[in-house]
Amino acid sequence: TNSMKMYNEQIVRDFAKANDSDLVRISRDGRTDQTSCDACKFWAGRIVSITGKTKGFPTIADAEAAGMFHPNCIHTLEPISEEFDDEEIAEQKEQWKTDRRKIRRKRK
Repeated sequence: TNSMKMYNEQIVRDFAKANDSDLVRISRDGRTDQTSCDACKFWAGRIVSITGKTKGFPTIADAEAAGMFHPNCIHTLEPISEEFDDEEIAEQKEQWKTDRRKIRRKRK
């Protein structure tokens, strides 16, 4: 439900703040029998910045503006734990540079 999603997102934001982290992950496909809709496929599994303070990453607001977390969306925010090493974060940061260029070209 919508209230459960709001509760989850607040817990993740509080966890990130308590751990001096600005990065969270949008849940991936596969955790249920459902898969991402067209609006969410691009964002599933992406690391995003809560506040925008972590340069080189899209923000939660960017994802929402693109249609993420719509009504009936299956995705939630997940805290980034020690399972994410610097290498994965760096890879996603580089990928965002490429994707951002593609998005800008499409808008023109």
